[in-house]
Amino acid sequence: MLQQSGEKDSEKSPEQKRQTEEPRPVTLAHKLPEELEKALLNLPAAEKERLIFTTMREEQFQGPFPHPRHAAEYEKICPGFLARSLAMAEKAQTANIEIAGQKLENERLAIANKHLEIEAQIQHDKQDSEDTKRGQYLGFSVLTALIAAAVF
Repeated sequence: MLQQSGEKDSEKSPEQKRQTEEPRPVTLAHKLPEELEKALLNLPAAEKERLIFTTMREEQFQGPFPHPRHAAEYEKICPGFLARSLAMAEKAQTANIEIAGQKLENERLAIANKHLEIEAQIQHDKQDSEDTKRGQYLGFSVLTALIAAAVF
């Protein structure tokens, strides 16, 4: 380690210590935990005490099926998993299409029924209008007959 003139090692800040230390080769073992363990086994005891590892791995994958790497692992554990998953997804898609078709048919029938109700209401209103006119004609005829009978 290099020391600057007049400074003791204990008086240096961690940042200064890092800057004055000689670079050492760093081996990254990030693929599998086994590789990490192997790398740690090869380090001297003093180095293990000074070294702190933080390993973080994040993967994101969206879709109806697992990531291909994960799917391969599932296949190792349960052969035929992907074929069954695909068949299940196809059945679910077919069911969703049928349900959507049924919903559309139900909506079409509801609209047709509403149309029939409106037509029936229109017919009823026309009949009421004709009955009202007929009643007015009969009332006028009766009144005219009473007035004529009173006059003569």
